Amino acid sequence: MKFNDLMPKIDTSFIDEINKQNQEMLNNITPFNEVLANEIKPIIEGNQNVIEGLNNNYTKLNDLYMLKEKELEDSKQEVAKAKKYNTIMLISTLVSAGIALASLVATVLIAIL
Repeated sequence: MKFNDLMPKIDTSFIDEINKQNQEMLNNITPFNEVLANEIKPIIEGNQNVIEGLNNNYTKLNDLYMLKEKELEDSKQEVAKAKKYNTIMLISTLVSAGIALASLVATVLIAIL
């Protein structure tokens, strides 16, 4: 006689049924990482939209900065041209005033003589 023959047979069908039900419940439960992925997905998409908006704003600001920098350079060149023109006009005015004064002096001297 074997030892296994002496042991009474245990009915494991109940345990098998519970294991089967537990396995079905596990199969029906959505894995946690899928739940997290579904919950996080809208947040990530929203963040991506914010990042795209910020990139667009940065590009627009950079373009505006470059435009203003070009305008500043143009203004500096115009100021330099205006200074040069004003200097020439000042010299021209002084020469004209000198000629006018000389003609006045000459007229007075001719009248006296």
